[in-house]
Amino acid sequence: SAYSPTPMLVSTLVDENDGALGFGDGDSLRETIAVAGTIPGPDVIRFDPSLDGGTVTLAGSQLTVSSDLTIETQGLAIGIAVSAALSSRVFEITTGCLVTITGLTITEGRANSGLGGGVLNSGALNLNQVTIADNLIDNGNIYGTGGGISNSGILRLDRSTVIQNHVFTGDGGGISNSGTLDVANTTIANNYVNTGKGGGVFN
Repeated sequence: SAYSPTPMLVSTLVDENDGALGFGDGDSLRETIAVAGTIPGPDVIRFDPSLDGGTVTLAGSQLTVSSDLTIETQGLAIGIAVSAALSSRVFEITTGCLVTITGLTITEGRANSGLGGGVLNSGALNLNQVTIADNLIDNGNIYGTGGGISNSGILRLDRSTVIQNHVFTGDGGGISNSGTLDVANTTIANNYVNTGKGGGVFN
């Protein structure tokens, strides 16, 4: 890119969106992602050290990333969890985006139908030292895929963990892949489907 990355700092665990940075309880992850989408070129989101070990609990809707973006926990000893509290998916990465996420735990995402309880990716997504845990697709008898991650783009996992994700009816309890998948130094364990194929990975 011709642009240098624009750094932004998350300063609150509250999932708020005041429409701009610098208002309310601080700058939230949702707000910084939204602002990143308006700035040309790649952006970098980091977290204030005071938030280390904390959880961002989403307020009922997913985080949608629609621009080139890095979200990282540089300088944090424990990291940050992002939980949807079983009320929505956690992340969607849209087509054409190059996204890297480092050091997050992505948890308690829920898609009542369709794809990707934790993460739905149609872009190019790199997950480094990320935990995808306890996400699900609770879709009754409607087919769905990817309790942890549903990928139709490019997905790379390195030094990550995909654990205890679940699809009730469908395939890929941990990961469902219909795109390009590259996995290195990663644990995929204890994921399951009630009715379908690929408790860990469906490819």
